[in-house]
Amino acid sequence: MLKADKAATASYLSTLVGGGILSINEARHYLGYEDIENGDKHIIPYTNISNNSIENANTNSIEETDDK
Repeated sequence: MLKADKAATASYLSTLVGGGILSINEARHYLGYEDIENGDKHIIPYTNISNNSIENANTNSIEETDDK
C-alpha cells in the first residue's frame, strides 16, 4: 500500500481527529505509535446556535451562555 508524504499524512490525520472521525489513539496506530492515556476519546467540535450552547470538546459537556 502506498502512503502519502508526511505533510499530507499529518494533514489527513489531523482533519480526521479534529472532525471526530478518529480518536488520537487510532491515528497513532496508523502511524505505528503506542496508545496514550485518554487517547481513545473522540474530539467532536459542535456548536448548536439554536440552543445557544457550545460543547466543550475536552469534557463533552454543554455550557449554556447567557444573552442577557
